[in-house]
Amino acid sequence: MAIVGSIDHCVRLAAGDPRLRRGFQILRSALNTGSSLNQQLNASSLGGSVRVDLEEGFSAILQRASLADATVLRWEAHQRFIDIQCVVDGLEWMGLVDVNSLIASEPYSAERDITFFRAPVQFTRLLLPDGQCAVLFPEEAHAPQGLVDASRSVSLRVVIKVPV
Repeated sequence: MAIVGSIDHCVRLAAGDPRLRRGFQILRSALNTGSSLNQQLNASSLGGSVRVDLEEGFSAILQRASLADATVLRWEAHQRFIDIQCVVDGLEWMGLVDVNSLIASEPYSAERDITFFRAPVQFTRLLLPDGQCAVLFPEEAHAPQGLVDASRSVSLRVVIKVPV
C-alpha cells in the first residue's frame, strides 16, 4: 500500500526497508541546496525531465512539470522499481489504483519498466503540496501531475527510482 505524507513521516514508515531508506537519503540529497542533483533540478526547463543514474540501480528523475487535467493524465505502473515521488514546489494531485483493476493501453516496456493503462472509472486521489511524498509500489498504478489550481500549474518534483 502506498505511503503518503511528509518526507519525515514516510521515512519513519519505511524505516524497516534498507532500499527505501537509501531512496530517501538520495531524495534528501536532491533537496539539499548546493548538491549536484539540486542544481540540476533548479536548472530544469518547463516540461523537462532529467534522469540521473546513480549507484546500485537507483536513479533520480528531476522534473519541472506542467500539470494537467484528469482527462489527459497517463496511468502507469512499474515492475522493477518502487517510486518515491516528491513535490518540491507546487501543488498537484495524483491518482492511485490497484494495477490489477486496470486494462493496459500499451504493453509493458521492459526497457523503460512501464505499462500504460486506460483511465479507471474509480480511483483514489492524493493531494500532494510542497514537501509531500508518495511511495508507490509495483502493484499500484498511478497518474501523477494532476492540476489542482490553475494559478499553480507547474510542479517542481523529484522521483527516486528504487530497485525492487
